[in-house]
Amino acid sequence: MDRLKGKVAMVVGAGSIGPGWGNGKATAVTFAREGASVFCVDRNGAAAE
Repeated sequence: MDRLKGKVAMVVGAGSIGPGWGNGKATAVTFAREGASVFCVDRNGAAAE
């Protein structure tokens, strides 16, 4: 579970406004679970929170 420990990931398009998760949000969560520090960016700031 620590394959990405000590790494930094930037995920563009990490927001999700509808029900469920989009690809960006799912990617950001997966990277974080693997130990990465994740920086999320989305053109809709409220969706990226």
